[in-house]
Amino acid sequence: MGELTAGKQMKIKAALEETAATLLGKMMFEFSRLDSELGLCVVWTNQGREIEALTKQITDYAFHRKLEVLANFLCHNYAESAAPRVEYTAWLDRAHIAREKRNEMVHSRWYIDPIQRHVVSIIGLPTAHDQREVRYTVHDLKKILNELLQLQIGLSRLRTEYPL
Repeated sequence: MGELTAGKQMKIKAALEETAATLLGKMMFEFSRLDSELGLCVVWTNQGREIEALTKQITDYAFHRKLEVLANFLCHNYAESAAPRVEYTAWLDRAHIAREKRNEMVHSRWYIDPIQRHVVSIIGLPTAHDQREVRYTVHDLKKILNELLQLQIGLSRLRTEYPL
């Protein structure tokens, strides 16, 4: 492969940053779509009979709070049904992981390691002793984006199979 000159490193860094920025931007779009779908799922409970009241109630809720509301509806509507509870709970677990990942990504600062070909997220202030970094490859970022897409598909399927 040869030596990575400063010029080659700059080209790698620029290309990797462009790719990472595109993937991170797409993640934000997909997360916002997922947030909207979750909100619609919650307000459409009970066949939409309380859509106006629930819309007013959850309009300003964060994603985390909407997940809690969904979990509460699940317990109420499927108290005696194991399959819906198991499937929704698995989805909720994945959604919480995606939420945590999104929060981490949004609240970190980024740099590119052209030698390792990593996109690096640093969480914490530069002056903090407990700051940490998370290294991603382009493949890692694509997997996270795909998980957001799969969560949307999964929620749609659950809403069809087990309406709340």
